[in-house]
Formats: sequence, structure tokens, C-alpha cells
Amino acid sequence: MHWCYGDNVIHEPEPGRMQKREYGIAILSKYKILSHQHYPLSSDESEQRGLLAAVLDADGINLHFYTTHLGLAQSERVEQVKEIINIVASHTMEPCIITGDFNAHPDSVEVASMSPAFCSAFADEHDAFTFPAGNAVETLDYIFVNHQSGNIEDRTVIHSSLASDHYPLAAKLLL
Repeated sequence: MHWCYGDNVIHEPEPGRMQKREYGIAILSKYKILSHQHYPLSSDESEQRGLLAAVLDADGINLHFYTTHLGLAQSERVEQVKEIINIVASHTMEPCIITGDFNAHPDSVEVASMSPAFCSAFADEHDAFTFPAGNAVETLDYIFVNHQSGNIEDRTVIHSSLASDHYPLAAKLLL
């Protein structure tokens, strides 16, 4: 398993400790990660948000993979999606996947802004609910793919996991 991590939030150490406390976003991959970069996104005072970008060697194909966790306020998310689109723009002619907790419903401006270049792997699934885990009634999490990412062979919401307050999504693509 290969992984990379980007810290969105860094706090000072707890009393009596030396190590700073941090949390952020990560990518776990069965494919080798050739490079990665963390991009802080515009955020309000409540919590710093970011985008983690990685180039994966998917059996000889460079796959641009991104993950994010967007803010809670719609105005903040709209700006963050604009930033994400600008960051990924130079790679949209190659296979490109953007995943994450968008904190936005499928009919939102934020999700609509992802579409000319990307479509949701769950676009035609109206009950791909991911939040809250245990009794999901909202779709807040997405896997967006571009046309160069190939065909979606399978996709699912993984209801058996309670490792988060959101259910994870999975999609199998044929590059």
C-alpha cells in the first residue's frame, strides 16, 4: 500500500509534549505514487481546508488523483471548487479523478461547477447517501472522473464501515 498525506491543520503540542498536532487529508493507493503536493484552499476562520494531489503509476498510465475536504459554508465551498478547477486544469487531458467530502448536495452550485470537465461516478444514483454513517440520508461525498479516466465498471457506497461519520465510496474504473 502506498500513501501520501497533506496537513490542513497544525496545532501546537499538548502540554508536556513536543510533537505538534496535525490533521488533514490522505491518499491510500495500491499504485505507486510518483509525486504528490498539498494545496491549501481559501478557508474561513473555522478550519483550514486543502486539496491533496498525487500522480499515480496505474500500470504504466499516469493517473492524476486528488482528494479534498471542503468547508461548511456554501460561499466558502464555491470559492474552493473554483480553486480546485484551476489547480487540475493543466491535467484534464490525462486521466483525472477528484474525490472527497464536498459538504454539498448533488443539486448544489459546487457540484454543478465540477461538470463540464468532470462527472460524478454516482450521477445517476439518487440514493448514494454517505452522511451520517449509520443512518445516511444525504449525499455529501463524491468521486468525480473526467472522460480520459475510462469507463466506470462498478461503484458502491460501503455501508459496512463506521470508521468515519461518512460512509466511504468506491468505484472501479477501466482506464
